[in-house]
Amino acid sequence: MWLANSARSVNLALGLLPFAGITFLWFMGVLRDRMWEHEDRFLATVFLGSGFLFLAVVFASSSISAALIMSYQAIPGRLMESATYTLARSFAYELTNSYALRMAGVFMISTCTIDVRIHIFPRWIALLGFLLALFLIVTAGRWGWAPLVFPAWTFVVSAYILFANFRPQPTVKAAA
Repeated sequence: MWLANSARSVNLALGLLPFAGITFLWFMGVLRDRMWEHEDRFLATVFLGSGFLFLAVVFASSSISAALIMSYQAIPGRLMESATYTLARSFAYELTNSYALRMAGVFMISTCTIDVRIHIFPRWIALLGFLLALFLIVTAGRWGWAPLVFPAWTFVVSAYILFANFRPQPTVKAAA
């Protein structure tokens, strides 16, 4: 059984997940910093709400998954045939694939809408974000690779912002 062979690796991944959450909070902070005074209160509320909900749902799902692994390690022979296992596994799956992915899509739409208004990153990243967000919202849970869409998009946005910060800034001459 895969769980017996890979419980250690899954536990490591679940142990690293809070650090990924902290990183995502920093990502949200960097985007808000770039919005600065141009921030639209409605879109900022959707941006923050969907980001926080995404993170909360991911944490809840990972907690359920960690509890399943701990339960399996405690009673390996009996857990897999129990209704508790089926319920917990289905619950974690639905949280991730129905709710977290759709909240990620809402986060992407709000971020890209803000970008269209104030140009935090290039237009092509925003258009890509709209398309990928629509994909996540409409098809969440139908493809096994779909959860990789959101981290890939955040990586592209993060890489752009990181490299944009290293570009020389134009100097403003003071009026004499």
